[in-house]
Formats: sequence, C-alpha cells, structure tokens
Amino acid sequence: MTDYILTQAYGQQGILRECAYSLLTLLKSGYDGRIRIYTDQPEFLKSMLPDTGQIEYSLLEEKKITEYKGEHAFVHRLKICILREFCQEEPAANVLYIDSDTRFRESPQNLFALIADGNLVMHCNEGNIRNQRNHRIFRKLIQALGSSPALNALVGPDTDMWNAGVLGFKSDRKHLLEEVLDLSDRLYASAPLHIMEQLAFSLVFGMASGGNIRSAENEIFHYWYFKEYREVLGDYFHTLTDEKERMDNLERIDPEIMTVPKNSYRESSGVKRIWKKLNGKWKMPAYDLPKKTP
Repeated sequence: MTDYILTQAYGQQGILRECAYSLLTLLKSGYDGRIRIYTDQPEFLKSMLPDTGQIEYSLLEEKKITEYKGEHAFVHRLKICILREFCQEEPAANVLYIDSDTRFRESPQNLFALIADGNLVMHCNEGNIRNQRNHRIFRKLIQALGSSPALNALVGPDTDMWNAGVLGFKSDRKHLLEEVLDLSDRLYASAPLHIMEQLAFSLVFGMASGGNIRSAENEIFHYWYFKEYREVLGDYFHTLTDEKERMDNLERIDPEIMTVPKNSYRESSGVKRIWKKLNGKWKMPAYDLPKKTP
C-alpha cells in the first residue's frame, strides 16, 4: 500500500501558509512518500513549496466546498468528505491526514507503521468529555447532552474526546468515514458545536479500535489555538523567498516554542488569569529571520 499524507487548505492565505510550513517540516523530516493537498489556490501553494515530485494538488472549487459543508454549512464536515473522496480514488493507501496548523516533530514513519498494521490514529486524547468543565465548548456540549436524550444516548459517561487534527487509517476502511459523516451530521443537527466532527471521529474510531486509538502527539505538534502565528508565517514567507533559505530557517519560527507565552495564559486560572488579561494577556516572542534575499 502507498503511504499518503493528506491535508486541506483553502480560503485565507494565512491558512495556506500554515499548510506550506507544515509540509516543509514534513519534508525536512525525511518523508519521501506521497502528499496530496486539497486546495482552491494551488499556484499560491506551489510558490511556497519545493517541486519534489511528491506533491499532488487537488482543486477545491467553490461549488464542491459548499456541497461538502452540507445543509448546515458545517466547515469541519468538509474534512470528512475530502477523506471519503480520496479513499474512493485510492483504495489501497495508508492515509495520514493532517490539519494545516501542524508541525512535524519527527518523521511520520512510526505512524505509517501503525496504520499499516491496522491501527487507527488521532492526534491526542483530550480527556473525558464530562470532566472538561473548565473549557467553554465542553460546558456547552455537556449542557447539550443534558437537554437531549438522543444525544446523551450516543455519548456514554466514559467517552473521551480525541483531537482530530491528525487522522490515520487504511483507505480500505472507508466505511468508517461513512459512519463518521452520518454521526457528525446527527450530532451537529442536535447541537451545532464546532467540535461535533471530532466527537464523531472519537466515537467511531474508538469503537472500531476497541478503545485503542493510537496517538500522533509525539510525532506532530498541533497549534490549533495559535492563530496569531499566521502573522509570523507571513513574515517568514515574505522575507525568505529562496527554497534553501526556507528549509534552513524552519526552526527560527518554531510554533512549539513561540506558543509558550500563550499557553501560559491559557492554562492559568483565577486571579492569575485576570491579572494577565488586565496586563495584555501575553506577548509574541521575538524571532529573527535573515535579511530578505535581494
């Protein structure tokens, strides 16, 4: 079976820059398998990525984007439909899907080995849903569970929420995607929360794996909460126009390091959080890039 990295990037150029940076860290890790990007702006991505012969660009037209979001215009539904489309086209692939806001800590070789052995992979376990009352979106979900018997019946007391920024599976298990899509639609119809897609993946992959979903956290860093990093990426791609310069300077803007101040703010509580909020919350760490190539 062929190893495939899949991702999607459309709309804002900041998201496309995230995607390009993620794939640069992937290539630097030594990955030599296939890559497919679903995008509405392939030429913009090509201007930021090397022509290694590994990367395939699948055009996302506006009509398809609207169709895949469904009747409720649920943005994360698009991911499920893209994965389903890929599996129909490539029935013999080891698939590792990544969101654009990711950075490879190391080669995905170990993850592909897990997938080849029949394991299901997601990014990380965020914990038991009913114990996450410190997070606003989980409080909304818990409230929805309490007010909807049908929804409550789907989500048991021991259900863990897994982050779906990374998904790994064999494409011949595409029936799981049909289950995820159906469940996601039902969940979102019951309570229109943006986490319903990842909840659907958590439930379906959890059941299919016998509760043994494998984590990709060691290999991949996912900075979904760090939208401010897009400004840094804009500076990076504007300043460094040479392919070699970009690869040589990836570590100068490592999001795992740069997000430390924001993480400190996010994880603080009570008086400390109020104090930080009154004093500007947090500051973006300084970074240094080589002077722009003439």
